[in-house]
Amino acid sequence: MKNLEELIEEQGIIAVNFEQSVYKMAAHYSANYNGGFWNSINFPDTELFIMQLDEKKEYEIQNSANFDQNSMDVVMDAKTFSLCVFAMTANHFGLRIHEDAQLLEKEGKLEVAKFSEEIAGIYFDMFYLARNKAEELLSEDNQKLFYAFID
Repeated sequence: MKNLEELIEEQGIIAVNFEQSVYKMAAHYSANYNGGFWNSINFPDTELFIMQLDEKKEYEIQNSANFDQNSMDVVMDAKTFSLCVFAMTANHFGLRIHEDAQLLEKEGKLEVAKFSEEIAGIYFDMFYLARNKAEELLSEDNQKLFYAFID
């Protein structure tokens, strides 16, 4: 899967839900996010991709779990913000599917559980791809923001 379209073709509604979750997560973490065009970015060393906003806008971040909003204003460029949102969404999505697979296994639906674990693995792999590519894609200061956001 080199892009979102291929993911949707392969996984159908699961991937559509993932795409919508990326947009909802972006709106959740920044009040000044109001949509935008997201590109699929792929790399020669993997069959996976990340999603990145295609704009030059800056985003005010609201992630009180990782940033103290009272002591500092956190502003990210579109590349950093979209990498954060993509990584967070992929990790959350993978975990949700993994938990569903565990329930299916307990119910004795082993074939569906195995399939669900394979799907979860793809989203976990996309999370790790985003995390590993942060060094390559972001400045040192933006890497710090990225890791503060996702940790």
